[in-house]
Amino acid sequence: VGSVNVTKLIQRQTLLSIDFSGTFMGALVTDVYNCDDGSAVKTTRRFIDVNAAQVAGGTDRIDFSFSTGGACSFSGVATQSGRLFRMENATYTCGTGPATVYELKSTSLGFEGRWTAPIAGGWTEYGTFSAVHK
Repeated sequence: VGSVNVTKLIQRQTLLSIDFSGTFMGALVTDVYNCDDGSAVKTTRRFIDVNAAQVAGGTDRIDFSFSTGGACSFSGVATQSGRLFRMENATYTCGTGPATVYELKSTSLGFEGRWTAPIAGGWTEYGTFSAVHK
């Protein structure tokens, strides 16, 4: 204000508890990056069925079943901040270490989110999914 600098901390407020549980169908895209030079070495697009389970005070779970066969899952505690959820240190069945699942959002039409996780060979996987209610 004028010549006075004003600094304010802004953070999302959770006004309403949102349940993202349900069954969905959609698609995901993953990019795998080389940790040495940061280059993208593989992009994969898949159609998916998603089952999401939210357990109050327990372990939440997101399961992907691929239309071509196979499956991957995330499990951990999802914390809500405003309309978004985040799952730190999630167990990822298709990775080699804990994943960070973020920007999880329940929408009027479905469910969407993003993740990053270490995978075999010292690579890093970045993924995005979006799905509609079945």
